[in-house]
Amino acid sequence: MKGDRSLALLFLFVIFFLADCHLNYREAMLSKELSENIPNVVLVRFRHTVVKNNSIVAIVEAERGEEYLKKGEIKLEKVRYTEFDEEGKIVDEGSADSAIYNTKTKDAEIVGNIKIRSEIEKGEIDASRLHWSNDKRLLVGDPNEKVVLKRDDGSFVTGRGFSSDLRLKEIKFSGEVLGRYIGKEKNEKE
Repeated sequence: MKGDRSLALLFLFVIFFLADCHLNYREAMLSKELSENIPNVVLVRFRHTVVKNNSIVAIVEAERGEEYLKKGEIKLEKVRYTEFDEEGKIVDEGSADSAIYNTKTKDAEIVGNIKIRSEIEKGEIDASRLHWSNDKRLLVGDPNEKVVLKRDDGSFVTGRGFSSDLRLKEIKFSGEVLGRYIGKEKNEKE
């Protein structure tokens, strides 16, 4: 009987040990899954300055930034950016409610109250969602959402299915479009 009791205690010990090990494995798997969804770095009210050849090229500011190393993503909230030329003059400015930047592909998904201002083009883009494909140099709007392009001269275009190929300097709309173009006078200099 004493041998049976020892065997039963050993059996119970093994069951508890295995159950405990099983829970530990499960916790390890869960923590591995969670680690992809938990940011490695969180920054609040930050400013990132990009410098090239001793000149400021761009400034990115956000109310909150989260970096996810395993996903290769940076999530930004209430983001603003400014790009400068070699003389320090503003070339482009933009803002949005949020953005997700892929550190591997350099693509970005930009969402909410998007405003992009180009001093070179003397105009701006207003949108609710845009996707930037870095390798294709393509800016694309949601097919169902309106994108508004405005120029300082009063010209504007509003439409759905927006895409802009920066390599070709081409803008397209695949859906309905409404707008007004104000041309230059023949005698007016460019």
